[in-house]
Amino acid sequence: MSSSTETTDPPPSRLRAFLRSRTTWAAGVASAVVAALLIAWLPGEGRNLVDRVIAADPVRFLLIDGPYESDVAVEHPIDDPADRAALLTEPDRFPALVAKYGGGPVGRLDIVIVAEGGRSQTRIVDIRPRVLKTLPLLTGTYFHPVTAGQGDVIALHANLDGTDRLLRGTDRKPYFTAKQILLNRGEQETLRLSFTAAKAAYEFELVATIVADGRRYEQVVRRPDGAGFRVTGAARDHRRYPRVYVGGGTTWRLGGRADKCEIFPRSKGC
Repeated sequence: MSSSTETTDPPPSRLRAFLRSRTTWAAGVASAVVAALLIAWLPGEGRNLVDRVIAADPVRFLLIDGPYESDVAVEHPIDDPADRAALLTEPDRFPALVAKYGGGPVGRLDIVIVAEGGRSQTRIVDIRPRVLKTLPLLTGTYFHPVTAGQGDVIALHANLDGTDRLLRGTDRKPYFTAKQILLNRGEQETLRLSFTAAKAAYEFELVATIVADGRRYEQVVRRPDGAGFRVTGAARDHRRYPRVYVGGGTTWRLGGRADKCEIFPRSKGC
Protein backbone atom coordinates (compact mmCIF):
# COMPACT_ATOMS: atom_id res chain seq x y z
CA MET A 1 0.00 0.00 0.00
CA SER A 2 1.34 3.41 -0.87
CA SER A 3 0.22 6.97 -0.55
CA SER A 4 1.01 10.05 -2.54
CA THR A 5 0.62 13.78 -2.10
CA GLU A 6 -0.52 15.79 -5.04
CA THR A 7 1.44 18.96 -5.75
CA THR A 8 0.70 21.80 -8.13
CA ASP A 9 3.63 23.48 -9.89
CA PRO A 10 3.48 27.19 -10.76
CA PRO A 11 3.07 28.10 -14.43
CA PRO A 12 6.40 27.78 -16.33
CA SER A 13 6.63 31.52 -16.90
CA ARG A 14 6.27 32.30 -13.19
CA LEU A 15 8.74 29.57 -12.25
CA ARG A 16 11.37 30.89 -14.67
CA ALA A 17 10.85 34.40 -13.38
CA PHE A 18 11.36 33.21 -9.80
CA LEU A 19 14.55 31.31 -10.63
CA ARG A 20 15.92 34.36 -12.43
CA SER A 21 15.00 36.80 -9.68
CA ARG A 22 17.69 38.72 -7.83
CA THR A 23 16.39 37.39 -4.52
CA THR A 24 16.93 33.77 -5.51
CA TRP A 25 20.37 34.51 -6.94
CA ALA A 26 21.38 36.45 -3.84
CA ALA A 27 20.22 33.65 -1.52
CA GLY A 28 22.35 31.15 -3.39
CA VAL A 29 25.41 33.36 -3.22
CA ALA A 30 24.83 34.03 0.48
CA SER A 31 24.58 30.29 1.23
CA ALA A 32 27.85 29.62 -0.57
CA VAL A 33 29.58 32.47 1.30
CA VAL A 34 28.33 31.25 4.68
CA ALA A 35 29.49 27.71 3.91
CA ALA A 36 32.93 28.98 2.88
CA LEU A 37 33.25 31.10 6.02
CA LEU A 38 32.30 28.21 8.28
CA ILE A 39 34.88 25.97 6.65
CA ALA A 40 37.54 28.72 6.86
CA TRP A 41 36.85 29.64 10.49
CA LEU A 42 36.27 26.09 11.72
CA PRO A 43 38.22 23.80 9.38
CA GLY A 44 36.96 20.60 11.00
CA GLU A 45 33.64 21.37 12.64
CA GLY A 46 32.69 23.95 10.00
CA ARG A 47 32.95 21.37 7.23
CA ASN A 48 31.06 18.86 9.36
CA LEU A 49 28.28 21.40 9.92
CA VAL A 50 28.01 22.11 6.20
CA ASP A 51 27.88 18.38 5.46
CA ARG A 52 25.09 17.91 8.01
CA VAL A 53 23.08 20.83 6.62
CA ILE A 54 23.26 19.53 3.04
CA ALA A 55 22.61 15.97 4.31
CA ALA A 56 25.84 14.56 2.91
CA ASP A 57 26.44 10.89 3.77
CA PRO A 58 28.87 10.47 6.69
CA VAL A 59 30.53 7.63 4.76
CA ARG A 60 30.74 7.28 0.98
CA PHE A 61 30.60 3.72 -0.32
CA LEU A 62 32.08 2.90 -3.72
CA LEU A 63 31.10 -0.51 -5.02
CA ILE A 64 33.78 -2.25 -7.05
CA ASP A 65 31.64 -4.24 -9.48
CA GLY A 66 34.01 -6.75 -11.00
CA PRO A 67 33.44 -9.40 -13.68
CA TYR A 68 31.81 -12.75 -12.95
CA GLU A 69 34.59 -15.27 -12.39
CA SER A 70 32.59 -18.13 -10.86
CA ASP A 71 29.52 -20.14 -11.84
CA VAL A 72 26.37 -18.10 -12.45
CA ALA A 73 22.69 -19.07 -12.64
CA VAL A 74 19.75 -16.94 -13.75
CA GLU A 75 16.12 -17.11 -12.69
CA HIS A 76 14.49 -17.20 -16.13
CA PRO A 77 15.53 -19.19 -19.24
CA ILE A 78 17.34 -17.12 -21.84
CA ASP A 79 14.97 -17.80 -24.73
CA ASP A 80 15.24 -14.54 -26.65
CA PRO A 81 17.17 -15.31 -29.89
CA ALA A 82 19.04 -11.99 -29.81
CA ASP A 83 20.19 -12.54 -26.23
CA ARG A 84 21.26 -16.11 -26.95
CA ALA A 85 23.21 -14.87 -29.95
CA ALA A 86 24.89 -12.26 -27.72
CA LEU A 87 26.26 -15.05 -25.52
CA LEU A 88 28.17 -16.33 -28.55
CA THR A 89 29.30 -13.03 -30.04
CA GLU A 90 29.19 -10.28 -27.40
CA PRO A 91 30.80 -11.47 -24.13
CA ASP A 92 30.87 -7.90 -22.76
CA ARG A 93 27.07 -8.03 -22.51
CA PHE A 94 27.13 -11.00 -20.14
CA PRO A 95 26.76 -8.98 -16.87
CA ALA A 96 23.82 -7.09 -18.38
CA LEU A 97 22.16 -10.36 -19.41
CA VAL A 98 22.64 -11.78 -15.91
CA ALA A 99 20.89 -8.71 -14.50
CA LYS A 100 18.12 -8.85 -17.13
CA TYR A 101 17.28 -12.47 -16.37
CA GLY A 102 17.54 -12.13 -12.60
CA GLY A 103 20.76 -14.01 -11.95
CA GLY A 104 23.68 -14.14 -9.58
CA PRO A 105 26.75 -16.19 -8.65
CA VAL A 106 26.29 -19.77 -7.51
CA GLY A 107 27.34 -20.63 -3.99
CA ARG A 108 29.20 -17.43 -3.13
CA LEU A 109 28.99 -13.74 -3.96
CA ASP A 110 32.01 -11.55 -3.26
CA ILE A 111 31.43 -7.82 -2.89
CA VAL A 112 34.35 -5.38 -2.74
CA ILE A 113 33.52 -1.95 -1.31
CA VAL A 114 35.70 1.10 -0.68
CA ALA A 115 34.43 3.09 2.31
CA GLU A 116 35.54 6.73 2.55
CA GLY A 117 35.05 8.95 5.60
CA GLY A 118 32.93 12.05 5.03
CA ARG A 119 33.32 13.71 8.44
CA SER A 120 36.28 14.62 10.64
CA GLN A 121 35.74 11.22 12.27
CA THR A 122 33.26 8.43 11.62
CA ARG A 123 32.88 4.90 12.92
CA ILE A 124 31.29 2.02 11.02
CA VAL A 125 29.85 -0.04 13.86
CA ASP A 126 27.94 -2.62 11.83
CA ILE A 127 27.30 -3.86 8.30
CA ARG A 128 24.83 -6.62 7.68
CA PRO A 129 22.77 -7.99 4.80
CA ARG A 130 19.04 -7.29 4.74
CA VAL A 131 17.26 -9.95 2.71
CA LEU A 132 14.65 -8.47 0.38
CA LYS A 133 13.50 -11.73 -1.22
CA THR A 134 14.01 -15.43 -0.58
CA LEU A 135 13.57 -17.35 -3.82
CA PRO A 136 13.78 -20.95 -5.00
CA LEU A 137 17.12 -21.96 -6.49
CA LEU A 138 17.73 -20.05 -9.72
CA THR A 139 17.49 -22.70 -12.44
CA GLY A 140 16.64 -20.75 -15.61
CA THR A 141 20.10 -21.19 -17.17
CA TYR A 142 23.49 -22.21 -15.76
CA PHE A 143 26.89 -20.80 -16.74
CA HIS A 144 30.19 -22.47 -15.89
CA PRO A 145 33.34 -20.45 -16.79
CA VAL A 146 36.24 -22.76 -17.47
CA THR A 147 38.65 -20.14 -16.09
CA ALA A 148 36.91 -19.84 -12.72
CA GLY A 149 39.33 -19.16 -9.86
CA GLN A 150 39.21 -18.81 -6.11
CA GLY A 151 40.25 -15.14 -5.96
CA ASP A 152 41.68 -13.48 -2.88
CA VAL A 153 41.06 -14.46 0.71
CA ILE A 154 37.71 -13.14 1.92
CA ALA A 155 37.97 -10.69 4.81
CA LEU A 156 34.40 -11.01 6.12
CA HIS A 157 31.79 -13.69 5.46
CA ALA A 158 28.07 -14.21 6.10
CA ASN A 159 25.98 -17.32 5.46
CA LEU A 160 22.57 -16.25 4.16
CA ASP A 161 21.16 -19.71 4.92
CA GLY A 162 21.88 -19.06 8.60
CA THR A 163 19.66 -17.43 11.19
CA ASP A 164 21.74 -14.40 12.25
CA ARG A 165 23.48 -13.64 8.89
CA LEU A 166 26.18 -11.71 10.71
CA LEU A 167 29.47 -10.90 9.00
CA ARG A 168 32.26 -12.96 10.54
CA GLY A 169 36.03 -12.79 10.33
CA THR A 170 38.47 -15.59 9.63
CA ASP A 171 38.09 -16.66 13.28
CA ARG A 172 34.35 -17.23 12.58
CA LYS A 173 33.40 -14.76 15.30
CA PRO A 174 30.96 -11.90 14.51
CA TYR A 175 33.27 -9.11 13.40
CA PHE A 176 31.35 -6.03 14.51
CA THR A 177 30.60 -7.28 18.02
CA ALA A 178 34.22 -6.63 19.00
CA LYS A 179 35.56 -4.28 16.30
CA GLN A 180 34.67 -1.07 14.51
CA ILE A 181 36.07 0.66 11.44
CA LEU A 182 37.33 4.19 12.22
CA LEU A 183 37.58 6.62 9.29
CA ASN A 184 38.80 10.22 9.25
CA ARG A 185 37.65 12.59 6.52
CA GLY A 186 38.95 11.37 3.17
CA GLU A 187 40.42 8.20 4.68
CA GLN A 188 39.53 5.00 2.81
CA GLU A 189 39.15 1.38 3.81
CA THR A 190 38.58 -1.51 1.40
CA LEU A 191 36.11 -4.16 2.56
CA ARG A 192 35.86 -7.56 0.93
CA LEU A 193 32.54 -9.15 1.88
CA SER A 194 31.50 -12.69 0.99
CA PHE A 195 27.95 -14.06 1.10
CA THR A 196 27.16 -17.74 0.64
CA ALA A 197 23.97 -19.65 -0.13
CA ALA A 198 23.16 -23.32 -0.67
CA LYS A 199 19.52 -23.92 0.24
CA ALA A 200 17.84 -21.10 -1.71
CA ALA A 201 18.43 -17.90 -3.69
CA TYR A 202 18.53 -14.52 -1.98
CA GLU A 203 18.18 -10.94 -3.10
CA PHE A 204 19.59 -8.55 -0.52
CA GLU A 205 21.01 -5.13 0.22
CA LEU A 206 23.65 -4.04 2.73
CA VAL A 207 22.78 -1.85 5.69
CA ALA A 208 25.69 -0.01 7.32
CA THR A 209 25.29 1.52 10.79
CA ILE A 210 27.52 4.56 11.26
CA VAL A 211 28.24 6.86 14.19
CA ALA A 212 29.24 10.44 13.34
CA ASP A 213 28.64 13.83 14.96
CA GLY A 214 27.30 12.01 18.03
CA ARG A 215 24.49 10.49 15.95
CA ARG A 216 23.72 7.09 14.48
CA TYR A 217 23.07 6.80 10.77
CA GLU A 218 21.96 3.95 8.53
CA GLN A 219 23.17 3.81 4.95
CA VAL A 220 21.95 1.30 2.37
CA VAL A 221 24.34 -0.10 -0.24
CA ARG A 222 22.99 -1.62 -3.46
CA ARG A 223 24.25 -2.30 -6.95
CA PRO A 224 25.02 0.75 -9.13
CA ASP A 225 21.73 0.27 -11.01
CA GLY A 226 19.78 0.39 -7.74
CA ALA A 227 18.97 -3.33 -7.70
CA GLY A 228 19.75 -5.66 -4.82
CA PHE A 229 22.54 -8.22 -4.84
CA ARG A 230 21.73 -11.84 -5.69
CA VAL A 231 23.31 -15.18 -4.87
CA THR A 232 21.91 -18.68 -5.27
CA GLY A 233 22.57 -22.25 -4.28
CA ALA A 234 22.98 -24.92 -6.98
CA ALA A 235 20.63 -27.74 -7.92
CA ARG A 236 22.19 -31.20 -7.68
CA ASP A 237 20.91 -32.45 -11.04
CA HIS A 238 21.79 -30.69 -14.29
CA ARG A 239 18.36 -31.60 -15.65
CA ARG A 240 16.91 -28.84 -13.45
CA TYR A 241 18.47 -26.36 -15.88
CA PRO A 242 17.04 -26.05 -19.42
CA ARG A 243 20.51 -25.09 -20.69
CA VAL A 244 24.03 -25.28 -19.32
CA TYR A 245 26.68 -23.08 -20.92
CA VAL A 246 30.42 -23.59 -20.65
CA GLY A 247 33.15 -21.14 -21.55
CA GLY A 248 33.24 -17.45 -20.74
CA GLY A 249 36.00 -15.08 -21.68
CA THR A 250 35.41 -14.67 -25.40
CA THR A 251 32.30 -16.82 -25.89
CA TRP A 252 29.90 -19.33 -24.36
CA ARG A 253 28.92 -22.72 -25.81
CA LEU A 254 26.18 -25.17 -24.88
CA GLY A 255 27.62 -27.86 -22.63
CA GLY A 256 27.39 -31.51 -23.60
CA ARG A 257 26.69 -34.49 -21.35
CA ALA A 258 30.35 -34.77 -20.28
CA ASP A 259 30.43 -31.09 -19.31
CA LYS A 260 27.21 -31.36 -17.33
CA CYS A 261 28.34 -34.47 -15.47
CA GLU A 262 31.63 -32.79 -14.58
CA ILE A 263 29.80 -29.81 -13.09
CA PHE A 264 26.97 -31.86 -11.53
CA PRO A 265 28.52 -35.28 -10.70
CA ARG A 266 25.49 -36.26 -8.56
CA SER A 267 23.10 -36.00 -11.50
CA LYS A 268 21.19 -39.14 -12.41
CA GLY A 269 22.98 -41.00 -15.16
CA CYS A 270 26.41 -39.49 -14.48
